[in-house]
Amino acid sequence: MGYIRQEGVYIRTECYNINDTYNHLNRLLNHKVFKFLVEVRYIIAFYIIGDILTTWFAITNGYGFEGNSLPSTIISEYGFVGLTILKLMVLLFLYICYVMDKKSKSGWKFGKHTINIMGIVLVASNLAVIIFGQSIFGIAGVV
Repeated sequence: MGYIRQEGVYIRTECYNINDTYNHLNRLLNHKVFKFLVEVRYIIAFYIIGDILTTWFAITNGYGFEGNSLPSTIISEYGFVGLTILKLMVLLFLYICYVMDKKSKSGWKFGKHTINIMGIVLVASNLAVIIFGQSIFGIAGVV
């Protein structure tokens, strides 16, 4: 940053500095929220986006219904915006757990992997309902 004199007035000039850009990017990448979002990327992909989209597609096209009573009630009362808010609340709860579990990280890793697996199972089950007319548990003979 500097000043130049132009027609008797000093004007502040901004110089592009690659180090400033690098430092800003480095601070962003090292930020706790960004690190959290990287850690939960599969939860976001499967548990949140994948489950909402496949549930929405199955219900709106008449392939099935929401089998879980809490999301079913939320969908009937508030629509898919309510389901999205519910999923984002789970994400907020996960962030709180991520911040609080600073010592061992074992509780965080267990919870993260459990919800990852649950998200994959939910999407697979919704896709099975859309394609085969029954959930993966029905196909396996569990339900």
